[in-house]
Amino acid sequence: MPVHSLKNRTIKDNLSILRVYWDWLVDRGYASENCPIPFTNVTLPAEKRKAAAEKVRLPFTASDIRKLHQAIEAGRCEMMLATFKLAIYTGCRIEELTALEAANVTEDVIKIDRVKTPSGRPIISRAKTPLSLHRFQRL
Repeated sequence: MPVHSLKNRTIKDNLSILRVYWDWLVDRGYASENCPIPFTNVTLPAEKRKAAAEKVRLPFTASDIRKLHQAIEAGRCEMMLATFKLAIYTGCRIEELTALEAANVTEDVIKIDRVKTPSGRPIISRAKTPLSLHRFQRL
């Protein structure tokens, strides 16, 4: 992946890892302590926040959702269909749904313990859906 396509946060994280590696090299004598540290004073590219804001993903339209649903049903993959329906009815991320454990799913409650964002909180969905959730515990 070209560096110019990385976000500044990712570049900073990578530089931090490289600094730790450099310290390890110096500690073990593979690099001289007198050498300038190569990963300091790195100038990051200017962030184009306006362009990034314009690239924000728009939500699916009802028509898009119907098309996706039809395509998934035509594929006859029960797990894909179940995941799609759970995502649509609960608003959960696919990663959250695929990390579910049987103990977190009951007839009318899905408890999400593993959330993506650090500021996130566990989600409990009590939505009345046409899904029979207990049958997905066996999958």
